Amino acid sequence: MFIPKRLLKGFKITILPLFLSSLSATILLLLLRESTLYDKLIDDSGAWATFFTVYGVLYAIIVGFLMLEALSKYNNLSELIDEEVNDLQDIRDFTFYLQCPGHIKEKILSELGEYAYSVATKEWQQMKTSQSTDRDPDTTKEFYEILLAINNMEIANKFDEIALKILLNKIAEITTDRTKRLSIAHQRLPLQMKFLLYLMSVILIVGLILVGVHHLSIHIIMVVSLVMSVHLLNILIFDLDNPFKGLWQLTPQLFIEFQEGLHMNNKIKS
Repeated sequence: MFIPKRLLKGFKITILPLFLSSLSATILLLLLRESTLYDKLIDDSGAWATFFTVYGVLYAIIVGFLMLEALSKYNNLSELIDEEVNDLQDIRDFTFYLQCPGHIKEKILSELGEYAYSVATKEWQQMKTSQSTDRDPDTTKEFYEILLAINNMEIANKFDEIALKILLNKIAEITTDRTKRLSIAHQRLPLQMKFLLYLMSVILIVGLILVGVHHLSIHIIMVVSLVMSVHLLNILIFDLDNPFKGLWQLTPQLFIEFQEGLHMNNKIKS
């Protein structure tokens, strides 16, 4: 039976760890309920209510802040990628209308394709890591080659002059978007914040396990539902923090499609 790769990855990353964490919490709950200490905790409902009120609010504030930061980063990266590809498409379109020798147009289009391929392969792999030393925000070799090709071009009419200004502006916008994309892609949540999130999650779950509940089935449902919710929140935050891995990830599909489109156009013309 064929299982889709994405479904299998989702099972390994989400479902299996979620099941194991819920099972571990349930086993811990059953073990603690058998202890003599647990009988005394049932009478401390007032203290536990105060604890969960204060601690739960604090936990919600921290999780909300981290979620907002991670989601904002994800959305910013997504918008920058869309803008970058859109600018590449604009350069391609204006190049078709330039009144210049064919070899200059071919050079510009060829370097655009090389740039898109480089982003989709080399840069995408670099953005998956948190090593900022891999980041090179300087103008890429491909755009230097495009600028050299444009510099050797003679302006034939007023339209060429306007088109060239637009091309130069689009190149400047792409280099700016690329610098922002690389900068945001290498930003990660501080280790202290991750440790705090883990610590508070564990304390919250253990606290609920220690709460005195008369009915075992109700207690298990409470613990398992909390474990699943906290686990999924942690997965979501850390996935969004590095949007090039995990289930909620950004893909280089737009750059690949752009590069393949240029390749197909060149084939049709030839």
